[in-house]
Amino acid sequence: AVYFCKMCTGKNPCLSFVGNFLWVLFGGWILCIEYLLFGLLLCATIVFIPFGIQIFKLALFALFPFGKKVIDCREDNFSNTMYVIGNCLWFIPGFIIALGHFIVGLVFICSIIGVPCGLQHFKLGILIMFPFGKKVVPDNEHSHDSHVTYIDNSVHQHNTNNNQNYGANYGNIASGNNDVVNQV
Repeated sequence: AVYFCKMCTGKNPCLSFVGNFLWVLFGGWILCIEYLLFGLLLCATIVFIPFGIQIFKLALFALFPFGKKVIDCREDNFSNTMYVIGNCLWFIPGFIIALGHFIVGLVFICSIIGVPCGLQHFKLGILIMFPFGKKVVPDNEHSHDSHVTYIDNSVHQHNTNNNQNYGANYGNIASGNNDVVNQV
């Protein structure tokens, strides 16, 4: 079961397809419809439109969760503040819904064969608790061994396993000297 879980993370699209097919067949579509209706209800109140938009994001993730992951997408200090405020306001209803996902996830994990579905419920629970500042991407995007550095509207990727001091090189990169980037 653990081997199957590791293979359903998006690195093998065939198994992600099978996982998503089984997920939709055995109730994922019901979860998606519930979240869509809840999102429409929130958007109808006008005041809660930002929360409804977050629920729509969750509804799409709830329909096809295999082969996707949740990442942080915070840009600047103002958006970080807004994300924190939104998550604080959303915490009570988000916690109640997430508690349901965590309980269902534990039931699936106890059944051994349902471990992949249980892990997806844990991902859904975390996303529903703190939906602001998160983005759902395919699992093969933004690999774990590299990160992106933004410097003067240009993007450079480098390996995080390399323990060199990059602080002295930022001026060279910003001035157009790409020799430093190529050495990384």
